[in-house]
Amino acid sequence: MVSIATYVFLDLETTGLPVEETNRTKITELSMVAVKRQHLLLTRAGAAPRVQNKLTICFNPGRMVQPGCTTTTGLCNDLLEHETKFNEDAFNAINSFLNILTKPVCLIAQNGHNFDFPILKNHLVKLSVKFSDDLLCADCYHAFYDILEKVKIPQSWKSVKQENQDKSSEESLTKMDPKQKVGTDEELDNKDHKKSMQEINETTPKHQKIKITGVPRIGELQRLSKVRRRFPWSDGTKPRDSYKLKDIYERVLNLPGIEAHRAENDCIMALQVSVALAKDFVEWVDANHCPFAEVKPMTVGVRLGE
Repeated sequence: MVSIATYVFLDLETTGLPVEETNRTKITELSMVAVKRQHLLLTRAGAAPRVQNKLTICFNPGRMVQPGCTTTTGLCNDLLEHETKFNEDAFNAINSFLNILTKPVCLIAQNGHNFDFPILKNHLVKLSVKFSDDLLCADCYHAFYDILEKVKIPQSWKSVKQENQDKSSEESLTKMDPKQKVGTDEELDNKDHKKSMQEINETTPKHQKIKITGVPRIGELQRLSKVRRRFPWSDGTKPRDSYKLKDIYERVLNLPGIEAHRAENDCIMALQVSVALAKDFVEWVDANHCPFAEVKPMTVGVRLGE
């Protein structure tokens, strides 16, 4: 089993949902926050490692940003007009950032296998470039679900939750919008797949939906079937609690979530939840990562994650 040395928390903001853009979605913002394994393990729950290496780039997507995404992310075509496109220079900057980190390096993203990883891979394929073959990736959406639903919660998480409650419960209650509090089963009980993905993914434009189907690859990469589940609860019952990143953050840390849908903020929220779950998180990633080289790029006509 490979022990990850560096975790790179990744988040993308995009022009829209792939299912609503026939898988022609473009990246408008990319953020990476890298921390070392030992720093994550030694950081107290409720905090973030002091040593963080960061990269955030906004892009001119070269296509219309859906109005719903502009509302959610604050990014629009006018703001991005003079930003770089996702070109070879941008790739070189990202690749150089990853290459200076202590290996093995693993990308971590919330719903990464069904959103961030295939979209990023699509942009690389179009440039005929690739990251190092030893780059790994793992989906913290599945990690948080598996740990919080099936594993005894670490004492450190219980302690920080009580500590935060004692110190800032009044402040949290006054600052939190009721709509931002922990979700219920109603939020997850979506019978329509595309609507469910809209609840989960990091962008939420509400335009006409276009059905995309894919041909299952029978027997391909069977060892990764658990790692690449479409939903964490694919083999069981949907949980009562919401597993949106902001809701997980508020539930685990008992603090109001950082402003969501800003790429770096989403990385920091995922990082802080990971710190609170420290030992269980690093063990889960060691057992459930896969090579980024094996991620299938977003492709027209094929559902993401297939």
